[in-house]
Amino acid sequence: MGVGCTDGEGVERNWSMQNALSGSTKKMGPGSRRDTLDDHFGDYNWRKTISIVNHIRNKALEAAKL
Repeated sequence: MGVGCTDGEGVERNWSMQNALSGSTKKMGPGSRRDTLDDHFGDYNWRKTISIVNHIRNKALEAAKL
């Protein structure tokens, strides 16, 4: 009891989606590369934040049925 569940695969999912960037960022300087990666990770996090609303709604509806 008192133990939470952890999704250790979450980080891997994020990186696997960003692998396509490697070709674009390969020849960039360190500053440009970091800015590009920050933009893409920021976009990924924003989309995840927005989509959580539907996830929470669906979980609430599911819980209400019980």
